[in-house]
Amino acid sequence: MTAHHRLSGYNKSTELLATEIDVPDQWLRSVIDVAGVDPSQDPEALGAYPIADDKLAQLSALLKPLPNASDYDWVLEAFEDDETRA
Repeated sequence: MTAHHRLSGYNKSTELLATEIDVPDQWLRSVIDVAGVDPSQDPEALGAYPIADDKLAQLSALLKPLPNASDYDWVLEAFEDDETRA
């Protein structure tokens, strides 16, 4: 499987997906490191990895400011490249 990665923001009140930010390939390794993914367990980060609130500033510095970051529970997620998005 070839995957691409997103930061998905889930509304803390409803737990529904509220926003998504694609992770560019050039920043993927850094985002994986910030997310705390153990490369010996999941070298391609194909799981879903919750982002701790204290890591949001690091992610904003790497990618772009996360919109209303504290309003969401953020998760690094992998998706198939040919996935059709609704």
